Amino acid sequence: MNPDHKFLEPGSDGEPAPESLWRKGLVYTLRTRKTHRDDYRISVGFKKGVAAVNATTGFQEVYHRVTAVGRHRISQLTCPDTGDAPRSIILGQTWRPLGDNIITSLITLSLRCPGQSATNGELPPDDEALRSPGGSTLEELERLAPQHADEIYNEFDFTDPSSPNPASITLSYGESVAGSGTVFDFEPFVKRAGQAAHSYYQLLRKLGDASAAALRIRHREWFLASPSFVTIHVCFDP
Repeated sequence: MNPDHKFLEPGSDGEPAPESLWRKGLVYTLRTRKTHRDDYRISVGFKKGVAAVNATTGFQEVYHRVTAVGRHRISQLTCPDTGDAPRSIILGQTWRPLGDNIITSLITLSLRCPGQSATNGELPPDDEALRSPGGSTLEELERLAPQHADEIYNEFDFTDPSSPNPASITLSYGESVAGSGTVFDFEPFVKRAGQAAHSYYQLLRKLGDASAAALRIRHREWFLASPSFVTIHVCFDP
């Protein structure tokens, strides 16, 4: 099949990028598709803007958000021998403020299938523990190198809850590739980014952050962030 010529170079389509771009959404990075190997890792983070950190009542929302994103992805995977979803082990987790107006949570999971080597993990916190900052320090998490996990989900929400107009959702899809030349076919990556946007939209519906209407993509753009990293931005209505 001949590729669509518009995808043979960086470009964009759809409506102009909305002003609310990058106010709410997800940055997804895929580093490998070998989901059945030992110690396949998923890292999930969530940053939420708040009026004032000292006015928050706890970190339950941001922690439960990262676990929801992790569960959603794990439910899409199956172990080759059993067909069941893999078991997840918490390698590291944290929930805390970032500056004066952001609260965050991050969790790094190791996925294991039956017969794969086991390792001890951390227990999830209870609601009482989530009333104050806790979990691993950022320095301890850095030793786990969450930025080098096989799949990385960094969700963010910096919207103004008092605004009458919901912000558009931005999904940034990034995938590592072999070094490319001057001609590059972006079409397979754009399709995978569309699939990721659809999956994320389904999760947003479950969480009550999107309407029951079908996914409507408003804007797309595709480019090489580096010779070995493809980036696709997909913008859609909530």
